[in-house]
Amino acid sequence: MYVSVDVGGTNIRVAGSRSLTHLEFVASPQRYVNSQNYQEDIDFIVEAARSCADGEIIDCLGICLPGTLSPDMGTIIFAQNLAWWEGQPFADTLSKAL
Repeated sequence: MYVSVDVGGTNIRVAGSRSLTHLEFVASPQRYVNSQNYQEDIDFIVEAARSCADGEIIDCLGICLPGTLSPDMGTIIFAQNLAWWEGQPFADTLSKAL
């Protein structure tokens, strides 16, 4: 199962597909209005990813974030519309949760 996450300044969207070459949503994509709270946003992503995977093992999660990432690509250094994400270890947090 492949899960894609689009984090924007206003909304977060999460969708899951069994294939990278033939897009077929396993469950309905999820949409959430950013809470302006990092932990609440992460909690939504984790719950939505599990829901979109529909009980299947998540092999890979890809995430699109606006802003400048750290050299290891695990932390946002600067994001004008996601200031509450700056400095947070999102990659490690999501990896451990999923």
